[in-house]
Amino acid sequence: MKKLSLFFLFQIILLLPGCKKDKDIINPEMAKSNDQLIRSILVKGAKSVTLDTTQRNIQIVLPESFTSDIIDLELSMVKGAELAKPSYATLYEGNHVRYNFKGRAPEEFTIARQVKNNTLGRSYRVFIIHEGPLTAEFTSEFATANFGSEFISGEIAIRFESGMGSYPAIPNGGSKFVATLENKGKKINVTSDYYGQSLYFQKINPLLDTDDNEVSLVYGEKTFRFPTKQKIKKGRAGIFFAYEYLLFKAFPKGKTVFFSGGIFVDSKKYKVKIENDRIPSPLTFQATPKHVGSLTLQFPESLPDDHYLASIYEDDSLIGKSPIVIAKDSLQRAIGQMWTQPAVGSSFSVVFQNDPIKIAKGKILYTNLFPVMVEGTNFPFDTTKVLPELELRNAGYSRSLKAVTKGDPSYGDGVFRLYYGAYTIPADVPIGKYEARLVHGKNQYSLPYWSLIEVH
Repeated sequence: MKKLSLFFLFQIILLLPGCKKDKDIINPEMAKSNDQLIRSILVKGAKSVTLDTTQRNIQIVLPESFTSDIIDLELSMVKGAELAKPSYATLYEGNHVRYNFKGRAPEEFTIARQVKNNTLGRSYRVFIIHEGPLTAEFTSEFATANFGSEFISGEIAIRFESGMGSYPAIPNGGSKFVATLENKGKKINVTSDYYGQSLYFQKINPLLDTDDNEVSLVYGEKTFRFPTKQKIKKGRAGIFFAYEYLLFKAFPKGKTVFFSGGIFVDSKKYKVKIENDRIPSPLTFQATPKHVGSLTLQFPESLPDDHYLASIYEDDSLIGKSPIVIAKDSLQRAIGQMWTQPAVGSSFSVVFQNDPIKIAKGKILYTNLFPVMVEGTNFPFDTTKVLPELELRNAGYSRSLKAVTKGDPSYGDGVFRLYYGAYTIPADVPIGKYEARLVHGKNQYSLPYWSLIEVH
């Protein structure tokens, strides 16, 4: 009998390892770890979650049944650790790393913990595989653009519905994604770059004004073709004025000049209208496309050297305007830009404004020289630089204003500092309109600003 009892006890002991408590059951949605900051990661609906504590990469596999655009990583962290919440991570909350993931770059998040007098910080990257078939939808119309080159580019935004996790989906690569724009009639195929939830197609000039273009996607072994065909049409034209002419040198006379932008086509008419407060009516010159990204024209030799407001039109639609200097001498002194609000940093829209100046007494009028005074930001601000006086003049009054020298170090991506003048309008200046020019020395005047300055 004693032997029989020992036998049953032995059998019970053998069975015990197979009877786990609920908390010990393996959960494919959760990754446990001995990481310094993370104890475990729970992703509801995931097929598997793993954490590489050496590279600090988190790999998630989602089944086809996972349809949400948002992934939610619930972190269990060691005592005292906190999840950093940068301003762009608007869906982060508490210990949840929550974000839109389909077709986006691997998410990177940071956990920090205070250890005595030091902060222990770790960053982790999240890679996601979605096992479903590849499907997507368009979220914008097909848009065309040109930025001064000979070639037209196209862009269309998409949203992945299935089959695409993060891109890339695994560390060190993974499946390659390729989109193709195809016109079977013209036998043209153009592959795309993918960035920021959009497809970008380059050199699509032959496809302009066609409406039977198909877009297909290939991601590893997965393929998808959008059911709707795309019409590629010319968008609204635009012009950008090169800083070379806005800051450093005048537009020449009697020589071919170029205005970059696009998209320009032969079926449209283009003209450049110039004006200022010294000529009775605007002057108009015809421009012709050199290619889809450039317009050409010549200003006549007989045109007076001056500062003008140039407005460029496609048919009757204004596509760009800016004050410019037109002169025989490329280094002709003038006023480059004038503005009335402080603008240091990236506020170039304030500096390069196109409206006539209106300013109250006691306020500051800011002025760029032309050509500009510039130096590298590797040199300290030069307090000895003296800028020319600004003269305000009309038929009955003249007043010269001294400059307070200012510097803006944001030009050329922070490589150059541009010096400009701040001129305070005195309280005793009579109300009225004034011609403004810079005084560089005795009888040495710049060209006047294109518009009269209205003091009120």
